[in-house]
Order: sequence, then structure tokens, then C-alpha cells
Amino acid sequence: MIRKVKLAKINLTMQTGTIVRWLKKEGDPVERDEPLLEVETDKAVNTVESVYNGYLKKILVGEGQEVPVDTLIAYIGDPQDEVPAGPPPAQGNAAAGRSAPAAPVGGKHAPEVSPAKGGPINASSLARRLAAELGVDLAEVAGSGPNGRIGKEDVLAASQRRAVAHAASPASSSAGRELPLSGLKKLTGERMKGSYLEAPHIYLDVSVRAGALEALRARLNAGGGEAERYTLTDLLARAASLALRDNPLLNATWREGRILAFDEQGLGLAVAGPGGLVVPVIGGCQSLSLRQIRDRRRELVARAREGHQTAEDLSGGTFTITNLGPFGVDAFRPILYPGQAAILAVGALRRLPVVDDSGAISAQPVLQLTLGCDHRVVDGAEGARFLQRLKQLLEQPDALAE
Repeated sequence: MIRKVKLAKINLTMQTGTIVRWLKKEGDPVERDEPLLEVETDKAVNTVESVYNGYLKKILVGEGQEVPVDTLIAYIGDPQDEVPAGPPPAQGNAAAGRSAPAAPVGGKHAPEVSPAKGGPINASSLARRLAAELGVDLAEVAGSGPNGRIGKEDVLAASQRRAVAHAASPASSSAGRELPLSGLKKLTGERMKGSYLEAPHIYLDVSVRAGALEALRARLNAGGGEAERYTLTDLLARAASLALRDNPLLNATWREGRILAFDEQGLGLAVAGPGGLVVPVIGGCQSLSLRQIRDRRRELVARAREGHQTAEDLSGGTFTITNLGPFGVDAFRPILYPGQAAILAVGALRRLPVVDDSGAISAQPVLQLTLGCDHRVVDGAEGARFLQRLKQLLEQPDALAE
């Protein structure tokens, strides 16, 4: 008997999935609970097992295609079974099955109210910030709120109309090509945009003299094999964990108008995976030694770089470290990971001229750190105290190895 294989909902937030790889070919025998395919969701790449015994008769959704949950993706049956005649259901439309978009401004549900010529513009602060980011002129936007107030949705609708008009013009019809966007990369973009627009970001910079830190790392790695090597990230993670103990507001979040401080540290490490940026989390970091942090970091990062991270790997983050130093970036301004009050950006380790207390100049390794904070939770002084403690731990690093 022919059995339908549909894309199951793997987690509560999943709406679509991308077929990464079929682990069986058409005609192959399949047993119940045997791995059948790999699916990328909004959280991770998951191996999906077959729920039937039989043979993989027909694959309807190819690798790289993104389809909604409950889409028919294959048939499994016995050798004598015939695959249903006729074309397969339409595939590849990631928007299929989702709720219809809201009526455009000016439609039946939202009468347009235009701002008076030359008068003050009635717009929310979020709408103003979004308009500045998207390059939308608020004087040309019709507000759908009370008394013609312009809201976020009005700005987004105006930006979309402009984009559609630009795409339809002859000058732009051959300006570029659309690139495939994985579910993970799409979700990351949406989350980062939401975090940028919602949380008022502040940034603090500090330079760390890293000579003692590098000397400690050399001692730790002396005589050890590759599996025993400590990285700069390991030492930074340990130092950040100790600094967070003394500065708990950096290990917190803003939730419904209140500050919630987390009891445990979930230290996220931003990693460039094959499907986009992922942030695996070292859970319970406040209770881990430097060696335990190193071992946990190795396995998490290895899975993430292969695209095999699990949903559990990405859960429970409370503070994030992102390091672009290996790419030669000296310093940068990161966007807060959603639901977290702080993020630490790490730049390249450079040998720079440094003046000591006696006035002598020497070349020393220097590390540039940038702390990004949600100003609703962490003010400048609180962020500065965290960086002060972190700098102390990195410049006098013996406590990191304890």
C-alpha cells in the first residue's frame, strides 16, 4: 500500500523546512525508524526517521527546496505498488499555507490619513527609527493609526511598495539575481532586525594588553596534542563567566517592562555554519572549569561548522561572544542576540606600540573588545564595571586556569 510521507512539524515554531539531504534514493528499502532525510528548520538541521516500512517509491521535493509543514514530500510503498498518477502537488512555495498578509494601508481595514503638507508628522518612535533605517520619507507615508498616526506597519508597507515599483522598472530588471535563502539564515535575519529595532543599543570599547594571556595559553598548550589545545575563545569564555558572576545585570533580559536576571549562565558562541550564523550555547558555564569549557566548546563548534547542531545546542543562551578576529577585523559593533542584555565582540589580536608607566614604548599584543548592551537593562556605568573586571581577568589571567 502506498503511504504518503509529509514534512512533519519538528518544533513548535517551525512553519517551513528545507530538505538538506535525502539519505535514501528512489527504490531503496526503508525500515521504520531508519534515517530517511535531513531537514533544516528555523532552529537546526534535524535527521528525520521513516515512520513506515517499505521502499522509497518517489521523491517529490528535491534537496535545497523549502516547503511548508505538512507538505507531501515522498511516497513509500511495496515493490508492486504504483505511485499515484498525475503531477505532484505544487512544491517550493515557502509562503504557501501561511496566513494572508494584512490588508495594505488604504485598503478596506485601514483608511489612509495623510499628514498635512508642511505640518508635523504624527509617527511613533519605532516608526521613525524604522523609516530612517529603510530610507523611507515619512512625509510620503499615510498613517493608519488614530489621528493619522504612522506606525511600524505603515512604514513597512511604504517600503514594500517602493521596492515593488523599483523591481518593476526597466532600469532594475536586470540589476541582479536572487540568491537562495535558507530557513536558518532567514530566521536569523528576522531576529536580528527585531532585536536592533526593539532594544536601544549602547556600545563600550576597551583595549586589553594580552601578553600575559598569550603566555598563559602557551603554557597550557605546551606538550599537548591538538585535542588538548586551548583557544583564545576558551580563555575569553572563562573570563566572561567570572566577570558575569560579579555583574549579574549583564546576564539578564528585558521582559514585559521588567528586568529578569538569569540564575545560570548560557554562554553563546557565534559560529558561521554552512547554513548561516548559529549560536551554540555552553550551558551552566558558571560551574565549569577552563578545561570543561574547552571540551564543551570543541564539540559544539564542530557540530555547528558541519551544520549538524541540534535544537538543544542552540537553547538557553543568556550572553554571547562573537569573534571576528580570525578574519582580521580589529573592532565591530554587534547586534544583541534576541532575549539577551549583552554581547561581547572580539577583534583581532594585534602587536601595537604600548606606553608603560615609566614612559617606555614597546610592541605588545593588544586585543580590542566591544561590549554591546541593551540600555533598558544595562547602563553605561554597569557595562563599564563589567569591562573593567573582564580586562583585569585577561591582563592578570592566572585565575582563569584555577
